[in-house]
Amino acid sequence: MKTTLRGRSLAKRPRPELFKRYPGTPGSNGCQVVIGTNSPIGFIPTGPSLSSVWKKSKHLYLLKWLEPLGYVDSGSLNVGPSRSWKSMEMEIESSLEKLLDINDSMSRCAATASATSSINQKLARHRDILHEYTQEFRRTKGNLNSMREHAELLNSVRDAISESKASGSMSPRMQLLRERASVHGSTSHIDEVISQAQATRSVLGAQRALFGDVQGKVKHLGEKFPIIRGLLGAIRRKRSRDTLILSAVIAACTLFLIIYWLSK
Repeated sequence: MKTTLRGRSLAKRPRPELFKRYPGTPGSNGCQVVIGTNSPIGFIPTGPSLSSVWKKSKHLYLLKWLEPLGYVDSGSLNVGPSRSWKSMEMEIESSLEKLLDINDSMSRCAATASATSSINQKLARHRDILHEYTQEFRRTKGNLNSMREHAELLNSVRDAISESKASGSMSPRMQLLRERASVHGSTSHIDEVISQAQATRSVLGAQRALFGDVQGKVKHLGEKFPIIRGLLGAIRRKRSRDTLILSAVIAACTLFLIIYWLSK
């Protein structure tokens, strides 16, 4: 299989020696510890489907090259005549799930056997690698979906512009889209004004409730303590008397001014 990405040819390289096996007894759950030299997995569980799982998990190395996937078109990456992006996505997701199962099996092997510090470090490194591959796959998938939606939108706009140029006037579809956008903008503006009015109304209602609460508390205190009620009554009477005196002074001054003006 030959993969081409941005003009770079990635031929299939010869597989180096991946593992060196240390003497020891297999664990109680049918797995034994192997430490890899050039492998991303330092120790893996043994079993009949190990080779197939390992071959499929090797597809995860493609994620290193799929990072610029959002910047190339579908013809820049040739992985087979019958291979589509959807099938490739499903295959990578399946490989990620199987690699997660492999990491879980390795953790169980390390828990049952007497794991050393180097094995624990390799376990942590494999978990970090799985997390990095998963994040990179999600980011690449999001970039690809965004580019596909952007391309579809550009194609629809380009077709609409071509139709309007060919007809010599704006097509009914474009007119409806423009009217819809205008109505949507007006509706959004009205919604903002209504929300502001509702917020102002709620603030005024809260202030009114606060003032009513204060007035009720003062009235309750006046009813509860007769001294305070008498003091409040004296304050009201003094205020009324001051008002009457001030009114009489203003009336006398006005009368004196009128008499002085008439006597001149």
